[in-house]
Amino acid sequence: MKNNDFQELVDQNLSGLVWDERKRRIVLHAVSEEEKPVKKISTTFVLIAAIVCLSVTALAAGIVLSRKADDSVLADREMEKKYGVTMTMLGSYFSREDEQTADATVFRYQGIEDLNYVLGEYTVTVKDGKVTAEWSHDGEDTSGGFEAEAWGTEQMQAMLESDKAKDSADDYYVKAKEIAKRHGAERERTGSLSEEQLAEMDALETSRKADEKQARVAAKLSENEMIALARRAAMEVYGLTEEQAARMTCPQNVEEYEYYRMEEGNVPVYDVWLYLSQETEEAVAGTRPVFVEKDGIYIITVNTESGVIEATLYDSGLGANE
Repeated sequence: MKNNDFQELVDQNLSGLVWDERKRRIVLHAVSEEEKPVKKISTTFVLIAAIVCLSVTALAAGIVLSRKADDSVLADREMEKKYGVTMTMLGSYFSREDEQTADATVFRYQGIEDLNYVLGEYTVTVKDGKVTAEWSHDGEDTSGGFEAEAWGTEQMQAMLESDKAKDSADDYYVKAKEIAKRHGAERERTGSLSEEQLAEMDALETSRKADEKQARVAAKLSENEMIALARRAAMEVYGLTEEQAARMTCPQNVEEYEYYRMEEGNVPVYDVWLYLSQETEEAVAGTRPVFVEKDGIYIITVNTESGVIEATLYDSGLGANE
């Protein structure tokens, strides 16, 4: 296809599409995928497909993701693509931290609590639409179930099956502790808080209340508007259906939770907690409720001034721990 033919196609079909940084980075990601020697597809074809896809999703969703939120979607997908770590696994056994520079976002997924050593740390870097990932246990043998020194998707799948059936995680937590101890990587148990630590907590609480007030004052959207945006964002980011989104509850009334706060960079935000349970039959006494894929808690962070989705996080509720 000649350049002028491509330009004409874009002009005719995508004249209503507003180009922004998010769309630029996703197209770059699509082009970088085309560079891999899997199939011989022209760059022009990839560009057209990516742009058309963007035009449909952007117009249908009516939401805007921040660069960090958008990069986190690419990072989560890379975790499954390269290592087989699914959304449910991430939402059950890992914490996620991020660090943003002018041209890249680095995400670190760490095994929670006593799982920290055996699951290790995954580092995913998103830069100009290209995603790279590495694991602290890369190259190590993960065979042998819970007897292995490093745990990958084989163990995580077994953990999920165990957690779906019962509340206790003793069967694998005990093993994880033993392995960590052999490697001198036991989790430190803290005792009672010192007076200095208590004072720090009081100072943080005072600061939190001030931030909450600032975020509330800055709000230009109502809570109902932000909840509606969050629901649509959860649908787009996590691939939920209309039916699943309709089943979500959003009480937003847990006293110990902070909903309004100031995000890094002095950004006023409102955290929306959406709860999804698709169980249709009453659980048998003594067992945990039946888990249906994508059940759990979706925390969507909305900019109170602009409505931009600043961050998204999923917790399956399966990761039984201490």
